[in-house]
Amino acid sequence: MNRVLLSILFGLSVLMVATSPGHAQRVNDRQKAPQLAGTANLIAPYAQAIAHVNQSGVIISAQGVKSVTNPSLGQYCIELKVGIVAKTAPTVSVDWSFSGGNGLLAYWRSSNTGCPGATRRTINIATYTFSGGSAPVLSNSVSFVVTVP
Repeated sequence: MNRVLLSILFGLSVLMVATSPGHAQRVNDRQKAPQLAGTANLIAPYAQAIAHVNQSGVIISAQGVKSVTNPSLGQYCIELKVGIVAKTAPTVSVDWSFSGGNGLLAYWRSSNTGCPGATRRTINIATYTFSGGSAPVLSNSVSFVVTVP
Protein backbone atom coordinates (compact mmCIF):
# COMPACT_ATOMS: atom_id res chain seq x y z
CA MET A 1 0.00 0.00 0.00
CA ASN A 2 2.84 2.42 0.83
CA ARG A 3 4.41 1.87 -2.58
CA VAL A 4 1.13 2.67 -4.32
CA LEU A 5 0.69 5.84 -2.27
CA LEU A 6 4.29 6.94 -2.94
CA SER A 7 3.82 6.30 -6.66
CA ILE A 8 0.66 8.41 -6.71
CA LEU A 9 2.31 11.26 -4.79
CA PHE A 10 5.33 11.19 -7.07
CA GLY A 11 3.10 11.25 -10.15
CA LEU A 12 1.13 14.19 -8.82
CA SER A 13 4.31 16.16 -8.05
CA VAL A 14 5.61 15.56 -11.57
CA LEU A 15 2.24 16.60 -13.00
CA MET A 16 2.24 19.81 -10.94
CA VAL A 17 5.71 20.76 -12.16
CA ALA A 18 4.92 19.89 -15.77
CA THR A 19 1.72 21.95 -15.82
CA SER A 20 3.01 24.98 -13.94
CA PRO A 21 2.88 28.24 -15.95
CA GLY A 22 6.67 28.49 -16.13
CA HIS A 23 9.53 29.12 -13.81
CA ALA A 24 9.29 32.22 -11.71
CA GLN A 25 11.54 33.79 -9.14
CA ARG A 26 10.57 35.57 -5.97
CA VAL A 27 12.03 39.05 -5.86
CA ASN A 28 10.98 41.36 -3.04
CA ASP A 29 7.87 39.24 -2.39
CA ARG A 30 6.75 39.50 -6.03
CA GLN A 31 6.77 36.81 -8.68
CA LYS A 32 9.07 37.85 -11.50
CA ALA A 33 9.66 35.97 -14.72
CA PRO A 34 13.36 35.41 -15.50
CA GLN A 35 14.93 37.62 -18.15
CA LEU A 36 16.72 36.11 -21.11
CA ALA A 37 20.20 37.12 -22.24
CA GLY A 38 19.96 39.69 -24.99
CA THR A 39 16.97 41.50 -23.58
CA ALA A 40 17.24 45.16 -22.69
CA ASN A 41 17.05 44.46 -18.95
CA LEU A 42 19.43 41.57 -18.40
CA ILE A 43 19.20 40.43 -14.78
CA ALA A 44 20.88 37.75 -12.73
CA PRO A 45 19.20 37.75 -9.31
CA TYR A 46 21.59 35.22 -7.76
CA ALA A 47 24.81 36.54 -9.32
CA GLN A 48 26.99 39.43 -8.22
CA ALA A 49 27.40 40.65 -11.78
CA ILE A 50 26.53 39.83 -15.38
CA ALA A 51 27.54 41.45 -18.66
CA HIS A 52 26.38 40.89 -22.23
CA VAL A 53 29.12 42.32 -24.45
CA ASN A 54 29.07 42.67 -28.24
CA GLN A 55 32.04 41.92 -30.48
CA SER A 56 33.20 45.54 -30.33
CA GLY A 57 33.43 45.46 -26.53
CA VAL A 58 30.26 47.54 -26.07
CA ILE A 59 27.99 46.54 -23.19
CA ILE A 60 24.59 45.43 -24.48
CA SER A 61 23.23 44.88 -20.98
CA ALA A 62 24.86 44.56 -17.57
CA GLN A 63 24.37 44.44 -13.82
CA GLY A 64 27.20 45.06 -11.35
CA VAL A 65 29.65 46.06 -14.10
CA LYS A 66 31.46 49.40 -14.19
CA SER A 67 33.10 49.14 -17.63
CA VAL A 68 34.40 46.90 -20.41
CA THR A 69 37.58 47.63 -22.36
CA ASN A 70 39.24 45.87 -25.30
CA PRO A 71 42.97 46.69 -24.88
CA SER A 72 44.15 44.29 -27.58
CA LEU A 73 42.90 41.77 -30.12
CA GLY A 74 40.61 39.23 -28.44
CA GLN A 75 41.20 40.59 -24.93
CA TYR A 76 38.31 42.07 -22.96
CA CYS A 77 38.64 43.50 -19.46
CA ILE A 78 35.47 43.70 -17.38
CA GLU A 79 35.76 46.02 -14.39
CA LEU A 80 33.21 45.20 -11.68
CA LYS A 81 31.55 47.91 -9.62
CA VAL A 82 33.02 48.85 -6.25
CA GLY A 83 32.08 46.31 -3.59
CA ILE A 84 31.95 43.36 -5.99
CA VAL A 85 34.89 40.99 -5.91
CA ALA A 86 34.98 37.77 -7.91
CA LYS A 87 35.61 35.10 -5.28
CA THR A 88 34.65 32.21 -7.54
CA ALA A 89 35.34 31.53 -11.19
CA PRO A 90 33.10 33.49 -13.55
CA THR A 91 31.32 31.69 -16.34
CA VAL A 92 31.43 32.87 -19.95
CA SER A 93 29.65 31.79 -23.10
CA VAL A 94 29.57 32.92 -26.72
CA ASP A 95 26.50 34.79 -27.93
CA TRP A 96 26.06 33.74 -31.54
CA SER A 97 23.42 36.40 -32.20
CA PHE A 98 25.93 39.26 -31.96
CA SER A 99 29.05 37.42 -33.18
CA GLY A 100 30.57 37.07 -36.61
CA GLY A 101 32.03 33.90 -38.07
CA ASN A 102 32.08 30.25 -37.08
CA GLY A 103 34.05 28.18 -34.59
CA LEU A 104 33.97 30.86 -31.89
CA LEU A 105 35.36 30.53 -28.37
CA ALA A 106 35.34 32.68 -25.22
CA TYR A 107 37.41 31.89 -22.12
CA TRP A 108 38.09 33.39 -18.72
CA ARG A 109 41.78 34.08 -18.03
CA SER A 110 42.49 33.76 -14.31
CA SER A 111 45.93 35.36 -14.71
CA ASN A 112 44.45 38.63 -16.08
CA THR A 113 47.59 38.99 -18.24
CA GLY A 114 45.50 40.52 -21.03
CA CYS A 115 44.32 43.38 -18.81
CA PRO A 116 46.89 46.06 -18.00
CA GLY A 117 46.40 47.45 -14.48
CA ALA A 118 44.05 44.64 -13.47
CA THR A 119 42.69 44.63 -9.92
CA ARG A 120 40.69 42.13 -7.88
CA ARG A 121 37.60 43.56 -9.58
CA THR A 122 38.90 42.86 -13.11
CA ILE A 123 37.82 39.87 -15.17
CA ASN A 124 39.83 39.03 -18.31
CA ILE A 125 37.97 37.32 -21.16
CA ALA A 126 39.85 36.04 -24.21
CA THR A 127 37.93 35.41 -27.43
CA TYR A 128 39.04 33.24 -30.34
CA THR A 129 37.92 32.03 -33.74
CA PHE A 130 38.98 29.18 -35.99
CA SER A 131 39.59 31.35 -39.06
CA GLY A 132 40.25 28.67 -41.64
CA GLY A 133 43.03 26.97 -39.72
CA SER A 134 43.24 24.14 -37.26
CA ALA A 135 44.31 26.35 -34.35
CA PRO A 136 42.21 29.12 -32.78
CA VAL A 137 43.40 32.71 -33.11
CA LEU A 138 42.50 35.73 -30.97
CA SER A 139 39.55 37.60 -32.46
CA ASN A 140 37.38 40.66 -31.90
CA SER A 141 34.42 39.04 -33.69
CA VAL A 142 33.00 37.25 -30.65
CA SER A 143 30.14 38.51 -28.48
CA PHE A 144 29.77 36.92 -25.06
CA VAL A 145 27.93 36.83 -21.75
CA VAL A 146 29.92 36.60 -18.52
CA THR A 147 28.40 35.91 -15.10
CA VAL A 148 30.08 36.38 -11.73
CA PRO A 149 28.45 34.08 -9.15
